[in-house]
Amino acid sequence: MSLEQLVGDVFEIEPSRLDDTTSPTSLDRWDSLGHLSLISAVEETYEVFLSTSEMREARSIGALRQILEAKGVAV
Repeated sequence: MSLEQLVGDVFEIEPSRLDDTTSPTSLDRWDSLGHLSLISAVEETYEVFLSTSEMREARSIGALRQILEAKGVAV
């Protein structure tokens, strides 16, 4: 599953509307609870564990992609 598809599923948004710049400032649904839901979905889908600092750094799709790629996950 692509990262855009996952984010779209979590926030109920068409994945084609998402890109690496998508962040809480551009999506109303990406609030603190939404962020926790997204992190949980990412960890479950890609079978990774994100540290607290990584969770804080994941403030856009692009940042999340970089974190996952650093863990060896191709997204």
